[in-house]
Amino acid sequence: MEQSTVHADPRRAWLALITAIGLAVIAAWLVLGGGIDRFRPREGLPVGPGDVGQPAPDFALERPAGGQLRLADYRGQVVLLNFWATWCVPCRSEMPEIEATYRAYRERGFRVLAVNVQESPADVQPFIAELGLTFPAVLDRDAAVSRLYRARALPSSFLVDRDGTVQYVRVGPLTTATLEEQLHKLGL
Repeated sequence: MEQSTVHADPRRAWLALITAIGLAVIAAWLVLGGGIDRFRPREGLPVGPGDVGQPAPDFALERPAGGQLRLADYRGQVVLLNFWATWCVPCRSEMPEIEATYRAYRERGFRVLAVNVQESPADVQPFIAELGLTFPAVLDRDAAVSRLYRARALPSSFLVDRDGTVQYVRVGPLTTATLEEQLHKLGL
């Protein structure tokens, strides 16, 4: 009976050793060096503008067809601030649901202010027309309002109560069910 001998490839052994050492260094950095904290929620930080329970910062922005709108103009109403862009696929998918909810609740004092981030009227107006949106849009050309609200992903939505306090924040697309649930909590 013939015995087979397995010969280890020295290159594979070195590669395995280097990989193991590299992973050990990364793990040590994450655990011992505090690097893992970068991936954890940052608790204990001061609450900022646009956070739940805080006043919604006022702003004035230009409308695509001209003129300006201020958030303060909507005081006494429940307002959905929706940060979006025409190139954002989830933004496009949520707009019809926001429009349907707006139409169903606007007589009860619900308003939507669609805050477009860093696009021109030439980009925004055809998008609004194509989707048949009836709520107003404004242009956050330099993303200053987006930064003020810390809207770092699109879409991001902030539901503001009649007193001007942020009551709900959503990063990602809204559905009719979620939006209606939040509106009911605010008495609509």
